[in-house]
Amino acid sequence: MRPTPQQLQPDARPPSNARPVTNYIIYKEVALGQGFVMTGWKFKSNEDIAPYDQDCYYYQGSSDDYNAATRYDIARNTVMVTPSRKFPVNFQQAFANCVWWQS
Repeated sequence: MRPTPQQLQPDARPPSNARPVTNYIIYKEVALGQGFVMTGWKFKSNEDIAPYDQDCYYYQGSSDDYNAATRYDIARNTVMVTPSRKFPVNFQQAFANCVWWQS
């Protein structure tokens, strides 16, 4: 479901009165282990028919601090990245839970 015009506030402007551009990111979330695989579909405007960029990452909160979380990159535009640190779940399984745009 798309946000309503009221939620988007199309006439909202910064104090400089410059015209802002509204971008969209739609997230798809899949539970895995103690966290979630998040796939973001990035759109430049509400008129785009497909995302211009996609990223997928594993997101895990901290049991010690409610406000702390760690993001582990998985892939960008369907291409797997090399994990930069010890991945908390099976990396292949995480990649299999990315939700890529299908046209």
